[in-house]
Amino acid sequence: MDVIVRNQNGNQYSWIDLCHPSAQDLMTVMDEHRLHKTAILDSLDPHHLPKLERFSSGIFIIVRMYDETALQREDDLQKMTRKISVYFNGSMLITIRRNECEAMHELISRWRGKGESGKLDSVAHPLNEILDMVINSYMDPLDDCQSRLDRLEKLTFQDSNFKTHQAEDAYSLIAKSSVIKRMLSLCLHIIDRIDFIPEESRPYYNDIKEDGEGLLFWVQDIQENTNRILQLQISLEGQRTSAASQRTNEIMRFLTVFSILFMPLNFIAGLYGMNFHHMPLVQNPHGFWLSVATMGGSTLLVLMWFYRMGWLMRGAEPGKVDDGKAFLFRKLFHENVKDSVQ
Repeated sequence: MDVIVRNQNGNQYSWIDLCHPSAQDLMTVMDEHRLHKTAILDSLDPHHLPKLERFSSGIFIIVRMYDETALQREDDLQKMTRKISVYFNGSMLITIRRNECEAMHELISRWRGKGESGKLDSVAHPLNEILDMVINSYMDPLDDCQSRLDRLEKLTFQDSNFKTHQAEDAYSLIAKSSVIKRMLSLCLHIIDRIDFIPEESRPYYNDIKEDGEGLLFWVQDIQENTNRILQLQISLEGQRTSAASQRTNEIMRFLTVFSILFMPLNFIAGLYGMNFHHMPLVQNPHGFWLSVATMGGSTLLVLMWFYRMGWLMRGAEPGKVDDGKAFLFRKLFHENVKDSVQ
């Protein structure tokens, strides 16, 4: 238990920090400062989301800051963030946390020095810096998300074949940015509802809110651009599949026409291949050429019928398909990604 106390003009400002608190420490703080039992239970719950709860003696806040030791591609809320519980009543500040944090340690050391030198006029200032630390903890992961988005966008436009690992990276990026967006939104909602803040300290909280809103806009932009890239890739995949299907249809049409052209030839050749002594044109000296003419005429009639039905029309050239794909690619880029960047 780390305690910072400063007395001035009969007023007492106290900050109690509990890191890895035991059950006895929590019970002692609850009895001495009349904390509600539900606040202690909430502070012990590692899965609790950010919230603000008002009591008759003060307010109880739970915030979650980004864990600097989290893996780069981690997108699970519990593994990405650390929970900090705060009780505040204007003259008393109590922080409860389960993990060590370098930023929190530096903040405590600095304000202990201010308390010892008589510069701790209000614990609203340390509370302000705690909330500022929580908000700014998401700046580095957002910068990493932006780098991942830029890399994904570059791979998308360099290679139109959307590989599985790129899709997984895109969905992981959306999941991580969604967690950050949710935490920032809840923190901003908490800042709007904080009571017991001296009027001269309110501008500092407004600055935190502005920083949080800027980060929130950033994460929304990352989500939107990632979704646009996914939609672009899905559209290109559909275009590519359609082109492959069209080429397959062209091949099947050619084979079908080719086989149908030989059907009358095979029929006539098979008919005159039967072992009968009395058949038309068998004894005719011009029978061979008449049968050849009949086969050629039947083939010509089939070709004319195909032409009238439009089955001999030439299909789309491969270059045409590629041009259509390129056009779709450019159109989606200009309408979605490039407009968002501007």
